[in-house]
Amino acid sequence: MKNALIFLILLLFSISSAFPQELIENPEKPLNPNAGRVLKIEEVFRITDESGEFYFKSPRNLKVAPDGCIFIEDEYQFLKFSPDGQFIKNLFKKGQGPGEIQDFFYYAFHNSDIYIYDPMNRKIIHTDKEGKLIEEFKFTDRFRDFYGVLEDKFIFLKSSIPTVVEKRGGIYNVPKTILLTSKDGKIDMEFSGFPVRVFIGKVMSRTLDSFISVLGDDGKMLFVNHTSEYRIVAFDLIKGEITKIFNREYPRIKLKKRKEDVKESQRIEEPEMKFKADIFRLYLFNGNLWIRTSTIDEKRGTLFDVFDIEGKYIDSFFIYFKGGLLGTDRGSLFVLETDENELLSIVKYKVLDKSLFP
Repeated sequence: MKNALIFLILLLFSISSAFPQELIENPEKPLNPNAGRVLKIEEVFRITDESGEFYFKSPRNLKVAPDGCIFIEDEYQFLKFSPDGQFIKNLFKKGQGPGEIQDFFYYAFHNSDIYIYDPMNRKIIHTDKEGKLIEEFKFTDRFRDFYGVLEDKFIFLKSSIPTVVEKRGGIYNVPKTILLTSKDGKIDMEFSGFPVRVFIGKVMSRTLDSFISVLGDDGKMLFVNHTSEYRIVAFDLIKGEITKIFNREYPRIKLKKRKEDVKESQRIEEPEMKFKADIFRLYLFNGNLWIRTSTIDEKRGTLFDVFDIEGKYIDSFFIYFKGGLLGTDRGSLFVLETDENELLSIVKYKVLDKSLFP
Protein backbone atom coordinates (compact mmCIF):
# COMPACT_ATOMS: atom_id res chain seq x y z
CA MET A 1 0.00 0.00 0.00
CA LYS A 2 2.86 2.37 0.89
CA ASN A 3 4.71 1.71 -2.39
CA ALA A 4 1.50 2.22 -4.35
CA LEU A 5 0.91 5.55 -2.59
CA ILE A 6 4.47 6.71 -3.37
CA PHE A 7 4.00 5.72 -7.03
CA LEU A 8 0.72 7.62 -7.17
CA ILE A 9 2.29 10.76 -5.69
CA LEU A 10 5.17 10.61 -8.19
CA LEU A 11 2.70 10.08 -11.03
CA LEU A 12 0.57 13.01 -9.96
CA PHE A 13 3.67 15.20 -9.60
CA SER A 14 4.87 14.33 -13.10
CA ILE A 15 1.49 15.12 -14.60
CA SER A 16 1.11 18.35 -12.63
CA SER A 17 4.34 19.67 -14.14
CA ALA A 18 2.74 19.54 -17.59
CA PHE A 19 -0.81 20.75 -16.93
CA PRO A 20 -2.31 23.40 -14.65
CA GLN A 21 -4.49 21.58 -12.16
CA GLU A 22 -5.51 21.24 -8.56
CA LEU A 23 -4.63 18.12 -6.57
CA ILE A 24 -7.22 17.24 -3.94
CA GLU A 25 -6.29 14.50 -1.47
CA ASN A 26 -9.23 13.38 0.65
CA PRO A 27 -9.10 11.32 3.87
CA GLU A 28 -10.48 7.80 4.18
CA LYS A 29 -13.74 9.01 5.78
CA PRO A 30 -16.15 11.50 4.14
CA LEU A 31 -17.70 14.61 5.64
CA ASN A 32 -21.13 13.09 6.34
CA PRO A 33 -21.14 11.71 9.92
CA ASN A 34 -23.79 9.17 8.82
CA ALA A 35 -21.54 7.69 6.14
CA GLY A 36 -21.48 3.91 5.80
CA ARG A 37 -25.25 3.49 6.08
CA VAL A 38 -27.34 1.33 3.76
CA LEU A 39 -29.18 3.54 1.29
CA LYS A 40 -32.95 3.18 1.49
CA ILE A 41 -34.68 2.71 -1.88
CA GLU A 42 -38.24 1.92 -2.96
CA GLU A 43 -39.43 0.24 -6.17
CA VAL A 44 -41.39 2.53 -8.49
CA PHE A 45 -42.02 0.25 -11.49
CA ARG A 46 -40.56 -2.72 -13.33
CA ILE A 47 -39.96 -3.11 -17.09
CA THR A 48 -40.15 -6.66 -18.47
CA ASP A 49 -40.33 -8.11 -21.97
CA GLU A 50 -43.30 -10.37 -21.21
CA SER A 51 -45.47 -8.56 -23.79
CA GLY A 52 -43.32 -9.89 -26.65
CA GLU A 53 -43.02 -6.42 -28.26
CA PHE A 54 -39.27 -6.46 -27.56
CA TYR A 55 -36.78 -8.67 -25.76
CA PHE A 56 -34.06 -8.21 -23.17
CA LYS A 57 -30.82 -10.00 -23.91
CA SER A 58 -28.07 -7.68 -22.68
CA PRO A 59 -29.63 -4.28 -21.92
CA ARG A 60 -27.10 -1.51 -21.35
CA ASN A 61 -26.45 2.20 -21.77
CA LEU A 62 -29.72 3.32 -20.18
CA LYS A 63 -30.35 7.07 -20.39
CA VAL A 64 -33.28 9.30 -19.55
CA ALA A 65 -34.10 12.00 -22.11
CA PRO A 66 -34.93 15.60 -21.11
CA ASP A 67 -38.66 14.81 -21.45
CA GLY A 68 -38.36 11.83 -19.06
CA CYS A 69 -38.54 9.07 -21.68
CA ILE A 70 -36.24 6.12 -21.06
CA PHE A 71 -33.90 4.78 -23.75
CA ILE A 72 -32.08 1.45 -23.62
CA GLU A 73 -29.58 -0.15 -25.98
CA ASP A 74 -29.81 -3.91 -26.48
CA GLU A 75 -28.83 -6.39 -29.17
CA TYR A 76 -30.08 -4.87 -32.47
CA GLN A 77 -32.53 -2.78 -30.48
CA PHE A 78 -32.79 0.86 -29.46
CA LEU A 79 -35.75 0.79 -27.10
CA LYS A 80 -37.81 3.79 -26.08
CA PHE A 81 -40.13 3.78 -23.06
CA SER A 82 -42.44 6.39 -21.56
CA PRO A 83 -41.49 8.05 -18.24
CA ASP A 84 -43.68 5.49 -16.44
CA GLY A 85 -41.97 2.53 -18.15
CA GLN A 86 -44.44 1.74 -20.94
CA PHE A 87 -42.89 0.48 -24.18
CA ILE A 88 -43.18 2.96 -27.07
CA LYS A 89 -41.02 1.73 -29.97
CA ASN A 90 -37.78 0.22 -31.21
CA LEU A 91 -35.76 2.87 -33.05
CA PHE A 92 -33.11 0.47 -34.37
CA LYS A 93 -32.87 0.06 -38.14
CA LYS A 94 -30.23 -2.44 -39.23
CA GLY A 95 -28.16 -1.76 -42.33
CA GLN A 96 -25.72 0.65 -43.90
CA GLY A 97 -28.13 3.09 -45.53
CA PRO A 98 -29.34 6.49 -44.28
CA GLY A 99 -30.50 6.25 -40.66
CA GLU A 100 -29.44 2.60 -40.41
CA ILE A 101 -27.04 1.03 -37.90
CA GLN A 102 -24.81 -1.90 -38.76
CA ASP A 103 -24.25 -3.35 -35.29
CA PHE A 104 -23.61 -1.81 -31.84
CA PHE A 105 -23.81 1.93 -31.30
CA TYR A 106 -23.50 4.84 -28.87
CA TYR A 107 -25.98 7.65 -28.39
CA ALA A 108 -26.53 10.97 -26.63
CA PHE A 109 -29.19 13.67 -26.34
CA HIS A 110 -28.75 17.29 -27.39
CA ASN A 111 -31.45 19.97 -27.65
CA SER A 112 -34.19 17.27 -27.42
CA ASP A 113 -32.70 15.41 -30.41
CA ILE A 114 -30.83 12.10 -30.51
CA TYR A 115 -27.32 11.67 -31.90
CA ILE A 116 -26.32 8.08 -32.62
CA TYR A 117 -22.76 7.05 -33.41
CA ASP A 118 -22.38 3.93 -35.56
CA PRO A 119 -18.67 2.96 -35.33
CA MET A 120 -18.89 0.25 -37.99
CA ASN A 121 -20.19 2.72 -40.56
CA ARG A 122 -18.16 5.56 -39.00
CA LYS A 123 -21.09 7.95 -38.99
CA ILE A 124 -23.30 10.09 -36.78
CA ILE A 125 -27.06 9.73 -37.23
CA HIS A 126 -29.02 12.78 -36.10
CA THR A 127 -32.74 12.14 -35.42
CA ASP A 128 -35.57 13.79 -33.59
CA LYS A 129 -36.81 12.25 -30.32
CA GLU A 130 -39.14 9.92 -32.27
CA GLY A 131 -36.26 8.52 -34.33
CA LYS A 132 -37.06 10.42 -37.55
CA LEU A 133 -33.86 11.04 -39.53
CA ILE A 134 -32.75 14.68 -39.73
CA GLU A 135 -29.23 14.26 -41.11
CA GLU A 136 -26.18 12.04 -40.98
CA PHE A 137 -22.51 12.51 -41.73
CA LYS A 138 -19.47 10.23 -41.90
CA PHE A 139 -15.97 10.38 -40.49
CA THR A 140 -12.69 9.03 -41.80
CA ASP A 141 -11.54 7.70 -38.41
CA ARG A 142 -13.27 5.09 -36.29
CA PHE A 143 -13.66 6.16 -32.69
CA ARG A 144 -13.80 4.01 -29.56
CA ASP A 145 -16.66 5.82 -27.82
CA PHE A 146 -19.05 8.73 -28.26
CA TYR A 147 -19.98 10.94 -25.29
CA GLY A 148 -22.20 13.60 -26.74
CA VAL A 149 -22.43 17.02 -28.36
CA LEU A 150 -20.80 20.17 -27.00
CA GLU A 151 -22.23 23.16 -28.83
CA ASP A 152 -21.66 22.09 -32.46
CA LYS A 153 -18.79 19.67 -31.74
CA PHE A 154 -18.83 15.92 -31.10
CA ILE A 155 -17.01 14.39 -28.13
CA PHE A 156 -15.21 11.15 -28.97
CA LEU A 157 -12.79 8.76 -27.34
CA LYS A 158 -10.06 7.24 -29.49
CA SER A 159 -7.76 4.38 -28.54
CA SER A 160 -4.24 4.01 -29.89
CA ILE A 161 -2.83 0.56 -30.53
CA PRO A 162 0.94 -0.07 -30.46
CA THR A 163 1.97 -0.57 -34.08
CA VAL A 164 5.46 -1.88 -33.36
CA VAL A 165 6.32 -4.05 -30.39
CA GLU A 166 10.04 -4.66 -30.13
CA LYS A 167 9.80 -7.35 -27.48
CA ARG A 168 6.58 -9.16 -26.77
CA GLY A 169 5.86 -9.93 -23.15
CA GLY A 170 6.03 -6.39 -21.91
CA ILE A 171 3.69 -3.80 -20.41
CA TYR A 172 3.00 -0.73 -22.53
CA ASN A 173 1.25 2.55 -21.82
CA VAL A 174 -1.44 2.91 -24.46
CA PRO A 175 -2.94 6.41 -24.70
CA LYS A 176 -6.65 7.13 -24.69
CA THR A 177 -7.40 10.32 -26.58
CA ILE A 178 -10.32 12.70 -26.10
CA LEU A 179 -11.37 14.54 -29.27
CA LEU A 180 -13.69 17.37 -30.16
CA THR A 181 -14.62 17.01 -33.82
CA SER A 182 -16.85 19.00 -36.16
CA LYS A 183 -19.22 17.54 -38.78
CA ASP A 184 -16.59 17.74 -41.50
CA GLY A 185 -14.12 15.73 -39.43
CA LYS A 186 -11.97 18.69 -38.42
CA ILE A 187 -10.41 18.11 -35.00
CA ASP A 188 -10.83 21.16 -32.77
CA MET A 189 -9.33 19.66 -29.61
CA GLU A 190 -7.18 16.57 -29.01
CA PHE A 191 -5.86 15.40 -25.65
CA SER A 192 -3.94 12.15 -25.07
CA GLY A 193 -3.22 12.38 -21.34
CA PHE A 194 -5.03 9.22 -20.25
CA PRO A 195 -2.70 6.22 -20.68
CA VAL A 196 -3.76 2.72 -19.67
CA ARG A 197 -1.42 -0.22 -19.17
CA VAL A 198 -1.65 -3.07 -21.67
CA PHE A 199 0.22 -6.35 -21.37
CA ILE A 200 1.29 -7.73 -24.75
CA GLY A 201 2.38 -11.34 -24.51
CA LYS A 202 3.58 -13.94 -26.95
CA VAL A 203 0.12 -15.44 -27.47
CA MET A 204 -2.30 -12.81 -26.19
CA SER A 205 -2.70 -9.30 -24.83
CA ARG A 206 -4.67 -7.95 -21.90
CA THR A 207 -5.63 -4.51 -20.63
CA LEU A 208 -4.47 -4.10 -17.04
CA ASP A 209 -6.30 -0.82 -16.38
CA SER A 210 -9.90 0.09 -17.08
CA PHE A 211 -10.89 3.37 -18.69
CA ILE A 212 -13.99 4.53 -16.80
CA SER A 213 -15.60 7.87 -17.48
CA VAL A 214 -18.77 9.93 -17.23
CA LEU A 215 -19.72 13.24 -18.80
CA GLY A 216 -20.79 16.00 -16.42
CA ASP A 217 -24.32 17.36 -16.38
CA ASP A 218 -23.32 20.49 -18.28
CA GLY A 219 -21.50 18.49 -20.94
CA LYS A 220 -18.32 20.51 -20.42
CA MET A 221 -16.47 18.35 -17.88
CA LEU A 222 -15.40 14.72 -18.26
CA PHE A 223 -14.56 12.68 -15.16
CA VAL A 224 -12.10 9.84 -15.81
CA ASN A 225 -10.47 6.96 -13.97
CA HIS A 226 -7.77 5.33 -16.13
CA THR A 227 -5.73 3.42 -13.56
CA SER A 228 -6.55 0.46 -11.34
CA GLU A 229 -6.15 2.68 -8.28
CA TYR A 230 -8.46 5.23 -6.67
CA ARG A 231 -7.91 8.36 -8.74
CA ILE A 232 -10.32 10.66 -10.57
CA VAL A 233 -9.28 13.17 -13.22
CA ALA A 234 -11.55 16.10 -14.07
CA PHE A 235 -10.99 17.15 -17.69
CA ASP A 236 -12.31 20.47 -18.99
CA LEU A 237 -13.47 19.96 -22.59
CA ILE A 238 -13.61 23.68 -23.30
CA LYS A 239 -10.07 24.38 -22.12
CA GLY A 240 -8.73 21.03 -23.31
CA GLU A 241 -6.88 20.40 -20.05
CA ILE A 242 -7.01 18.59 -16.73
CA THR A 243 -8.23 20.97 -14.04
CA LYS A 244 -8.47 18.68 -11.00
CA ILE A 245 -7.18 15.34 -9.78
CA PHE A 246 -8.75 13.92 -6.65
CA ASN A 247 -8.68 10.73 -4.64
CA ARG A 248 -9.22 9.44 -1.13
CA GLU A 249 -7.42 6.99 1.14
CA TYR A 250 -8.82 3.64 0.05
CA PRO A 251 -8.04 0.18 1.46
CA ARG A 252 -7.45 -1.95 -1.62
CA ILE A 253 -9.31 -5.25 -2.04
CA LYS A 254 -7.14 -8.30 -2.65
CA LEU A 255 -7.95 -10.31 -5.75
CA LYS A 256 -8.75 -13.94 -5.04
CA LYS A 257 -7.45 -16.20 -7.78
CA ARG A 258 -8.08 -19.85 -8.42
CA LYS A 259 -5.06 -22.12 -8.87
CA GLU A 260 -5.93 -22.68 -12.52
CA ASP A 261 -6.00 -18.90 -13.10
CA VAL A 262 -2.51 -18.55 -11.62
CA LYS A 263 -1.19 -21.40 -13.77
CA GLU A 264 -2.70 -19.85 -16.88
CA SER A 265 -1.12 -16.47 -16.09
CA GLN A 266 2.25 -18.14 -15.65
CA ARG A 267 1.86 -20.04 -18.93
CA ILE A 268 1.33 -16.90 -20.95
CA GLU A 269 3.79 -14.87 -18.81
CA GLU A 270 1.06 -12.46 -17.78
CA PRO A 271 1.79 -10.27 -14.73
CA GLU A 272 -0.10 -11.33 -11.61
CA MET A 273 -2.80 -8.90 -10.50
CA LYS A 274 -2.83 -8.70 -6.69
CA PHE A 275 -5.75 -6.29 -6.21
CA LYS A 276 -9.11 -5.57 -7.73
CA ALA A 277 -9.53 -2.29 -9.54
CA ASP A 278 -10.55 0.20 -6.87
CA ILE A 279 -13.25 1.82 -9.01
CA PHE A 280 -15.85 -0.15 -10.92
CA ARG A 281 -17.97 2.60 -12.48
CA LEU A 282 -18.84 6.31 -12.31
CA TYR A 283 -22.33 7.84 -12.17
CA LEU A 284 -23.88 11.27 -11.75
CA PHE A 285 -26.66 11.78 -9.22
CA ASN A 286 -28.22 15.11 -8.29
CA GLY A 287 -25.16 17.05 -9.43
CA ASN A 288 -22.64 14.89 -7.55
CA LEU A 289 -20.29 12.14 -8.67
CA TRP A 290 -21.05 8.63 -7.44
CA ILE A 291 -18.22 6.10 -7.45
CA ARG A 292 -19.03 2.40 -7.36
CA THR A 293 -16.07 0.88 -5.54
CA SER A 294 -14.68 -2.65 -5.32
CA THR A 295 -15.81 -2.95 -1.68
CA ILE A 296 -18.69 -5.40 -1.29
CA ASP A 297 -20.32 -6.45 1.99
CA GLU A 298 -22.47 -9.60 1.92
CA LYS A 299 -25.15 -8.02 4.11
CA ARG A 300 -25.00 -4.34 3.19
CA GLY A 301 -24.17 -4.55 -0.53
CA THR A 302 -21.78 -2.47 -2.66
CA LEU A 303 -20.01 0.61 -1.32
CA PHE A 304 -20.61 3.86 -3.21
CA ASP A 305 -18.59 7.01 -2.54
CA VAL A 306 -19.93 10.50 -3.27
CA PHE A 307 -17.84 13.50 -4.35
CA ASP A 308 -19.02 16.94 -5.28
CA ILE A 309 -17.87 18.24 -8.66
CA GLU A 310 -15.07 20.16 -6.93
CA GLY A 311 -13.51 16.86 -5.81
CA LYS A 312 -14.48 16.92 -2.12
CA TYR A 313 -15.34 13.54 -0.54
CA ILE A 314 -18.73 14.24 1.03
CA ASP A 315 -20.52 10.93 1.62
CA SER A 316 -20.54 7.14 1.29
CA PHE A 317 -23.14 4.40 1.65
CA PHE A 318 -23.92 0.83 0.68
CA ILE A 319 -26.60 -0.14 -1.82
CA TYR A 320 -27.99 -3.64 -1.72
CA PHE A 321 -29.70 -4.83 -4.89
CA LYS A 322 -29.88 -8.07 -6.80
CA GLY A 323 -28.41 -6.79 -10.05
CA GLY A 324 -26.36 -4.11 -11.70
CA LEU A 325 -26.93 -0.37 -11.65
CA LEU A 326 -27.64 0.68 -15.25
CA GLY A 327 -28.16 4.37 -14.64
CA THR A 328 -29.37 7.18 -12.43
CA ASP A 329 -31.74 10.08 -12.99
CA ARG A 330 -33.66 12.69 -11.00
CA GLY A 331 -33.51 10.95 -7.63
CA SER A 332 -33.96 7.46 -9.06
CA LEU A 333 -31.86 4.38 -9.82
CA PHE A 334 -32.37 1.93 -12.68
CA VAL A 335 -31.27 -1.60 -11.85
CA LEU A 336 -30.98 -4.64 -14.11
CA GLU A 337 -32.28 -7.68 -12.21
CA THR A 338 -32.53 -11.40 -12.98
CA ASP A 339 -35.17 -13.64 -11.39
CA GLU A 340 -34.99 -17.34 -10.51
CA ASN A 341 -35.99 -18.23 -14.10
CA GLU A 342 -33.14 -16.13 -15.56
CA LEU A 343 -35.64 -13.56 -16.88
CA LEU A 344 -34.37 -9.99 -17.03
CA SER A 345 -36.17 -6.89 -15.85
CA ILE A 346 -35.22 -3.25 -15.38
CA VAL A 347 -36.45 -1.79 -12.11
CA LYS A 348 -36.74 1.88 -11.26
CA TYR A 349 -36.08 2.61 -7.60
CA LYS A 350 -36.73 5.88 -5.81
CA VAL A 351 -34.01 7.01 -3.40
CA LEU A 352 -35.59 7.74 0.00
CA ASP A 353 -32.56 9.24 1.73
CA LYS A 354 -33.36 12.97 1.95
CA SER A 355 -29.77 13.87 2.82
CA LEU A 356 -28.88 13.31 -0.84
CA PHE A 357 -31.18 16.16 -1.92
CA PRO A 358 -29.85 19.38 -0.37
